[in-house]
Amino acid sequence: MFEDFADRRRCRLAKHCETADLPPCGGDVRQDRGGRDGTQSSPTVGPRLMRILRAADHRRMPWKNGGGVTTEIAVFPAGAGLDDFEWRLSMANVASDGPFSIFAGVDRTLAVLEGEGIALSVADRPEVTLTRSSEPFAFPADQPTSARLIAGPILDFNVMSRRGRVGYRVERTRVGADVPHGSTDVVFCSAGRARISSGGEEATLQAHDVAILDASFVIEDAGAAELFLVALEQV
Repeated sequence: MFEDFADRRRCRLAKHCETADLPPCGGDVRQDRGGRDGTQSSPTVGPRLMRILRAADHRRMPWKNGGGVTTEIAVFPAGAGLDDFEWRLSMANVASDGPFSIFAGVDRTLAVLEGEGIALSVADRPEVTLTRSSEPFAFPADQPTSARLIAGPILDFNVMSRRGRVGYRVERTRVGADVPHGSTDVVFCSAGRARISSGGEEATLQAHDVAILDASFVIEDAGAAELFLVALEQV
């Protein structure tokens, strides 16, 4: 656990810089490059409270079980592999029925972004059907899980964390309201466009862009925005 709030904030900011493959936070002047529409935010001096990860920079890699391709959005520690991350955000194209990869000691949450939906069977639980309108579904990633497509391929959003080390929650995010901050927050734009501001910084998120934040923030709809909030907390 961190000794005090200041140390905790500095630690979180350092993690954000590593995750986004950016230089360490500090007293330099930086400017967010904005969305693909060319909009820019004003430069700020001092520690950054907001980091933007653009969809074009996300890393594509094979599934752990080799059954498909996943897009890694963010991972901590930076450069961590599938067996040693503390937390990880990703998207995956699921094109056929079959088993999910097993991740020992990991908790997982899944939400459907595109397609008609998927039915999940986790261990001996009753089958759960997920569609684009369903709430994110949490389950242990180290229990046998199989998927059955409802009507064709889907794209899903996944959040995973190392059990006992990092806790999290995933929820759909409302726009137009101040969001209280109490942990490391990640805003994932699943569709449309949204403007996000925090600590005097502003940026535009488009489909599959991510903002990692270390302070309270405000989100405004800039065009049919669909958003998820991931709140991360070291246990």
